[in-house]
Amino acid sequence: MQFLDRIDEYIANKNLGVSNFREELKEAESFSLDELNSISQGDCFNYAFLMYAYADHINSERSKQENVIGFCEESINKIIARDYKEVQDIYVNHNVKVAMITQENTVAQKLIEFKNVAESRIRSLKSKEFNVRRMAECLLEKGKRK
Repeated sequence: MQFLDRIDEYIANKNLGVSNFREELKEAESFSLDELNSISQGDCFNYAFLMYAYADHINSERSKQENVIGFCEESINKIIARDYKEVQDIYVNHNVKVAMITQENTVAQKLIEFKNVAESRIRSLKSKEFNVRRMAECLLEKGKRK
């Protein structure tokens, strides 16, 4: 089951590329107040440029996670459509029928887990992208004032 192994790798964070972008960003993200006061105008612009590039990189990582969600939803819906006849005569809510179908299918369960992890990563990346863009804007403004 190579497919399920790949999903397990994904869930175990083995495919994330956000944390290993550039070493200079770690420096820029952890500037002390004294370091911020002493950096030159050129360094402000350079670090701002790198941080905007990093924000774009985070955005592309977020898009990958959105693609994963789309794939999972489509695949889960195909499994449900295929197996729906087995539960269509049972008088329960549609969501309960969906849960009954996915509970019996290990691939569907793994796809739901896959989707949940991707949604979690999107939430995390969204706030990270906002924070990095905001830091870049601050450095850009600081550089303009020097």
